[in-house]
Amino acid sequence: MSVHKLRSSFAMEFYKSEHDILVLQNHMGHASIAATNIYARASDKEDAVNKPRNWRQK
Repeated sequence: MSVHKLRSSFAMEFYKSEHDILVLQNHMGHASIAATNIYARASDKEDAVNKPRNWRQK
């Protein structure tokens, strides 16, 4: 496991729990919100893939 993967995992999990892109940007030390937004979009895509399609699915 690389340092980059650990940072990425942290960023995605933090965003999933907090949904605060500005706080995540501060934690990650990014100068640009665009860099932080990459993790937010990846987190949202992961949630969409793992989310049941309807109420009958678990």
